[in-house]
Amino acid sequence: MRLKKIVRKFWRDIDARRWDNLAGYFSKGARVDWPNTGESFDQDGFRDAKSADQDYWAAEVEKVVRAGKLVVSVAKVRNNAASFHVTSFFAFKSKKIASLVEYWGEDGRAISQRAGNDDGEPQAGGAEMGDPLEAGPGGSETQKNTANSKKQNARAVYAETPIVDRGKPVKKSAWTRLFFPDDAM
Repeated sequence: MRLKKIVRKFWRDIDARRWDNLAGYFSKGARVDWPNTGESFDQDGFRDAKSADQDYWAAEVEKVVRAGKLVVSVAKVRNNAASFHVTSFFAFKSKKIASLVEYWGEDGRAISQRAGNDDGEPQAGGAEMGDPLEAGPGGSETQKNTANSKKQNARAVYAETPIVDRGKPVKKSAWTRLFFPDDAM
């Protein structure tokens, strides 16, 4: 069986909650790591972690890509209360999973700074944000000015600012500035 098919079948068993089938996918001594939470499992621990959650979680594979003996999958995992995307890196040995590293991220809203909001609050659509659909064709002059201002703010946020790190000049991106402000470095 091709490795991509094995990964898709693996996800189908997770979606169907066939926990006893999971052991058959792993090679002896396989490891599963979840870096987001710092957890690491052997194949039995992984099965136990999955089966311990009594909530029903639907798993839908969105993409599977193969590069040699490595297969990467992106899946949406959700229930009635929450939704996540998980990017999984499967390393294979003899068509069995030798290691699996999964990065989980909660689905949510865009970061407010990208939306041009300086007060840190999430923004919703509407006429006050310059939504041209709310104002009719072309929008009002205020809405056009707001849209232009947001474009300028976005350019400023993503502009690179030179900083010094270990005596070496480097560029600090907007993402780096967001998570590592100058006073923290």
